Amino acid sequence: MGLALNLVRLQIIQAPTLRQRAQNQQVTALRPFVPRRPIIDRQGNVVAIDEPAHTLYAHPFLFKQSQQAIANQLAPILNRSEQELLQLFSSDDSGIRVEYALNEETADRVANLGLDGLELERQQQRFYPQQDLFATVVGYVNTERQGQAGLEYSQQSILERSIEPVQVSRAGDGAIIPDDLPGSFLRQDDLQLQITLDSRLQRASRLALEQQMQQFSAKRGAVMVMDVRTGEILSMVAEPSYDPNQYYRFNMDLFRTWVLTDSYEPG
Repeated sequence: MGLALNLVRLQIIQAPTLRQRAQNQQVTALRPFVPRRPIIDRQGNVVAIDEPAHTLYAHPFLFKQSQQAIANQLAPILNRSEQELLQLFSSDDSGIRVEYALNEETADRVANLGLDGLELERQQQRFYPQQDLFATVVGYVNTERQGQAGLEYSQQSILERSIEPVQVSRAGDGAIIPDDLPGSFLRQDDLQLQITLDSRLQRASRLALEQQMQQFSAKRGAVMVMDVRTGEILSMVAEPSYDPNQYYRFNMDLFRTWVLTDSYEPG
């Protein structure tokens, strides 16, 4: 009789609550990570693109070797001093970010060491192969994948691929059941944002600008080249500039496109 009453309680009285709890445990909304669309110049040269990168974390409480031994093995791979790594290792017991945005080759070298207490987290990183050549126009993307300047900011809605979250089922161990994934789950478009700037003209303009700035001891300068028949901007260079791959090393004043926003005398 007790078992029968318990069955009634579970299957009738508490059924809606238990059903909802089971669904919360077994079904989850998954939003796949997709890279931003690339930016290319008028000749098709890549200006900005997403590439796989790794963040290296250290958990000293899991080290099976001494901190000195691990720092000695990591230092030549990361191009950092052993003393600097030792200071990092002594700052906390776990979750220490040692290096951000390691490339695939460097990450493989770290993984091949087989050291306990080191963790490599894979993510996508925005990469600017032309470095500071297009920084004035293109801008940069921060660690939250949000454009913060230039085209990366103004064209965020175009560059960011939007994929709706999908409902997937999980097995008892938390693994995703692949049968429930829709066919379009990992499908991506191959759209690119093409700008009118020309890499060759950008380099020529910057060289001429640097020479003039040096001659007149100028604090800053800019060059703009326009096709008068179409209004297309073929080159837009401003100095001093910054490397969007390492934007965090530069003064924030450099992120502003002053050529378009400031008033200045012609000449």
